[in-house]
Amino acid sequence: MSKEKRPVGRPSELNADVIECAWAYVKGGFRDVPNLIPSIAGLAFVLGKSRECMYEWARQNNEFSDILSAIQITQEMMLIDGGLSGDFNATITKMMMTKHGYSDKVENEVSGSLNMNIDRPLSDLFEEE
Repeated sequence: MSKEKRPVGRPSELNADVIECAWAYVKGGFRDVPNLIPSIAGLAFVLGKSRECMYEWARQNNEFSDILSAIQITQEMMLIDGGLSGDFNATITKMMMTKHGYSDKVENEVSGSLNMNIDRPLSDLFEEE
C-alpha cells in the first residue's frame, strides 16, 4: 500500500479568475479603483491580498509574474508621459521614477593641476607675533 503525497499548507487562491481580474486591472481597470497609475499595491487592494502575496504568486506562476512586469512597464510609461505633460506633480514623478532605474545624479569631474608658487617658507605664514 503506497501513500499518496498530499501538499502541505493551505492551497493557493491563485486561479484563472484571479489572473483574469489582474489582467483587467493592468489593462485599464486601475482607473475604476480609482488609481491614477497601476501599481502592485493597487492590484493587491483590488484582489484583497497583501503585496507580499503578489510577489509570492509571481514566484509561483509565470503569468502572474508577467502581470507584475506589465504593471511596472505601464507605470513607467505613464510617469514619463505625465511628467513631461505636466499632468503629474514633478517631485512625486521624479521620486517614483527612481523605482524604474532613473536618477538625476550629476557627476562632476575635476581635472587639471594646481600649482602653488610660494616665495617664502610656509612657516613664515604662521609666525607668532
